[in-house]
Amino acid sequence: MANASYVAACAEVSVDKGRVKVHRVVGATNCGHAVNPEQIARQVEGSFVYGLSSLLYGECTVRDGRIEQTNFDTWEVMRLDAMPKVETVVMPDGEFWGGVGEPTISVAAPAVLNAIFAATGKRIRTVPIKDIDLSAAGSASRPFRWPRPRSSTPSLRQPANVSAQSRSRTSI
Repeated sequence: MANASYVAACAEVSVDKGRVKVHRVVGATNCGHAVNPEQIARQVEGSFVYGLSSLLYGECTVRDGRIEQTNFDTWEVMRLDAMPKVETVVMPDGEFWGGVGEPTISVAAPAVLNAIFAATGKRIRTVPIKDIDLSAAGSASRPFRWPRPRSSTPSLRQPANVSAQSRSRTSI
C-alpha cells in the first residue's frame, strides 16, 4: 500500500545479446474511489515512464565533488520509442481515498527485475541496469510471458472471495 492505494505490476521482457527489452507492463491499482478512471489510467501509465527510467538509466554521477546531472538535458529519461506497452487495471473498491500517480512508481522496478529473473535465472540487485550484461545468464529467444489463467481460475476483475453484494456495487 503506497499513498493509501494498493498497487501491483507485472512485466514482459526479453533478453537478447545481454540487453533487456521491456515489451509490456501491466499495472493494477485500487485507489478506493475512482472519480475519473481514464485519468487514473493515464496517471498510472505516466508513473511507469518515471519508474522504468529510474530502473534502466537513473543514476547520479559525481565529478570533482559535484553531481553531473544538473537538469533534464543531462538526465536520461525513457523515450517514446523505448517505452513498452502499458496496460492499466483500475479496481476501485470505494472504501477510501488514495493516490493514483506516485504509488505505481514503486512497483515498476520489481516487476521488470522479476521478469528478468524468470527469463534468465539471474537476480539483479543493483540499478540502474543499463550497463549490466546478461549474456552469460542465458537468453530468451522470445519475450517471457506469464501463463494465461485456466478458465477455472478466478478472474482478477472478480475476486472469488468477494460477495455478490459487494461485487454489484463495485464498478471496474
